[in-house]
Amino acid sequence: MFTKTASLIDICGFAKENNCTKFYNVNENSAMLRKICQGEVCRCAEESCILVKTPEKHIFADEREEKACDARTDYVYQVRFSQKGKRDNYIYYIMEILIVIRTGSDDVAANQVRQLITHANCEGTFEVELQKHYLIMGQGSDLWNDGERINYLIGGGTWIEQWPEEVECQDRRYRRLCQDLEKLCESLMINGCST
Repeated sequence: MFTKTASLIDICGFAKENNCTKFYNVNENSAMLRKICQGEVCRCAEESCILVKTPEKHIFADEREEKACDARTDYVYQVRFSQKGKRDNYIYYIMEILIVIRTGSDDVAANQVRQLITHANCEGTFEVELQKHYLIMGQGSDLWNDGERINYLIGGGTWIEQWPEEVECQDRRYRRLCQDLEKLCESLMINGCST
């Protein structure tokens, strides 16, 4: 098990002779370590393990549209995850933006690449297949500019749903879902949100 040692100066009263230094070992699962750092720049990261919505979940079209047009939703994209790697206590995914359905605070365009970050202890809960398409929606508070690029953090308000491939959309089981996703995409890109 990995632990980090930190020191804390405990001031007992105002006299310097009463000051002492105490050392604490922090477990790697401690909330005190819930931050992501790139060099000297760190950001607190909410620990949210979300479930990826699969076609078998039968999401209603109005529920999806409500989420896409919610005032807290900053961005809506169709993406493809191309790589996965682990570093420290996090899993990093490289995602290619396929379609910008609703623009947000990240000035991203189709075919650009971004990094999505989730906690390593979410593995098994947060499951995406590489090279598959997904609908992703999230909040601006889950975006992090580390000075080099915008990173996307998984937060409690993140929505990720599998978007069937064109061939899968020919299957009767996925036809309705594909139609709903295409309708949402077209509606938001042309008309925007009505709310």
